[in-house]
Amino acid sequence: MQHPVRITVRGFERSDALEAAVVQRSGKLDQFFPQLIGCETTIELEEHSKQHGNHYVVKLVLKIPGNDIVVDHQRDEDAYVALRDAFDAAERRLKAVAERNRGSDRAKRRSGADTMDSADSVDS
Repeated sequence: MQHPVRITVRGFERSDALEAAVVQRSGKLDQFFPQLIGCETTIELEEHSKQHGNHYVVKLVLKIPGNDIVVDHQRDEDAYVALRDAFDAAERRLKAVAERNRGSDRAKRRSGADTMDSADSVDS
């Protein structure tokens, strides 16, 4: 990743263990998408009624060339579960973008090869 991970915590005390989990999971994203520029992680404690309990909400903004990928609405009573779910979703989204990029690169190479073949046949 070209820029450091930015972590924002709202509604509860920041913990070293939670921060380490974010850094570790964000580092793994580089394996799936080496062009990843940055990762902004927001972890927020939402307060609800006694019936529903409190939930941690995790939002990720992944900076990639051309646009950003936003993963939000990942919530759970356990901050680590919400974090895991958010990074799992981010991993799936990055893999999909990488696959689309590979497909468009192949198409460009094929069209470039077709253009060169037709140019060679004109010279003959």
